[in-house]
Amino acid sequence: MCSLTCSRLLCSRLTGAYFSRGGVFYFALLFSAPTIMAEIPSPFDQQPIFLRHMQRALYHPFVDQAAFSWWISRFCSLRLVSFVIIYTLVQLQQTAGQVFVFLLFIFSVALAYESLAATCMNESVARTLLVSSSWRPLCMGYMILRPSMIP
Repeated sequence: MCSLTCSRLLCSRLTGAYFSRGGVFYFALLFSAPTIMAEIPSPFDQQPIFLRHMQRALYHPFVDQAAFSWWISRFCSLRLVSFVIIYTLVQLQQTAGQVFVFLLFIFSVALAYESLAATCMNESVARTLLVSSSWRPLCMGYMILRPSMIP
């Protein structure tokens, strides 16, 4: 099954494969939103512990942020590695600069979603905000031009 999927992802190097390669960017953006929405509960689950530590003067900001960064970095690195694999399977430009620009773009979109969720005070508002912000690219969709539309 994996070899069948990988062989279907190998796009030709002709201009006819342009739109299927552009779909990789659309998939990467579309896949980032649900994975970040799955990560939303982790900071909100820590709030009661955080408040208890603040009341008893046990709160150390560096330790809290280091633990949270360690927790989130595993998910972020897994997401980035999966996008590198998809990027190489589709045979987009294989230069290091192009791969890092792709990863920087995906990481910045993920960071924007995470910072948007961090501005909310509770989990339901954060989920509503992320669903409403990810609704726009979903509704706009990925447009595949017909040959008659290309000049």
